[in-house]
Amino acid sequence: MKQLLENWRGFLNEQKEHELTPEQNQALKKIYIIISKFVAALKDIMDQNPDQTRVKQLIRSGAIEPENYGFRGSGNKFLFTDENLFNEIPIEPKNIALLLYPTALKPGASFVTAEYPDYGAKMKISGFLNTDILAIKSFIQHELQHIFTQEHEGAQGAGGTLDDELKKINYIFDEGELIAHTKQYAYLYHKLFPEEENFNPDKFIDEISNRNIGVGRGPIILYQKTLLEPHTKELGGVQNIKKMNDKAVKYTQYYLTLFKRKENETPT
Repeated sequence: MKQLLENWRGFLNEQKEHELTPEQNQALKKIYIIISKFVAALKDIMDQNPDQTRVKQLIRSGAIEPENYGFRGSGNKFLFTDENLFNEIPIEPKNIALLLYPTALKPGASFVTAEYPDYGAKMKISGFLNTDILAIKSFIQHELQHIFTQEHEGAQGAGGTLDDELKKINYIFDEGELIAHTKQYAYLYHKLFPEEENFNPDKFIDEISNRNIGVGRGPIILYQKTLLEPHTKELGGVQNIKKMNDKAVKYTQYYLTLFKRKENETPT
């Protein structure tokens, strides 16, 4: 028991290194809410009008006004109207460009930082017509987390070779990516099972599969050994694979507990 408590204290100390300030956390929440509401509104309109799947078309027809959701722009590229949102965000210039591709076959999101004339980063959200809105919200949250972890390469689907798969595994278990993924999946678990306080990885994987919530193979890589076993030697042996899976579960439980504490603070 003493060793378990020491391990848990060590884990909490590790997490404190990645904690945001209250001001940063609040800014991130506001940005997340603004993006999520805009994308959810677009998805709802497009779901009800299958012949209108171009954002530009919806704006021209008056079906949606980006300004009402905190954006300015046209076509598929939008900037935030309130640049004060980014006072606590480490990007320059103080804005994010939102790029929307609703009909892309592969749902997902990516985030990169770069100094453009009007914005310091851009987020691309793709395929939100082809998946559950919960998946899209979790992608948004995942990518926004990278503002502070400094991991800005989008996690793309791995190819068919073992080398590609091993790179994918190492990428997901990188500390910054691990934080972003486990926080994303804790959010999803919280929404799928709002009454549960303990994270159950097998139940989570079954549910997102049954509901066709397209978040890729990340959960299987993080929480199960199936995709890790072919690389046992490269990953340091059977015991190390167990440690990797256990660490992912521990991280997810940590963020799930935080979501439970803060569920009344942030509308999603």
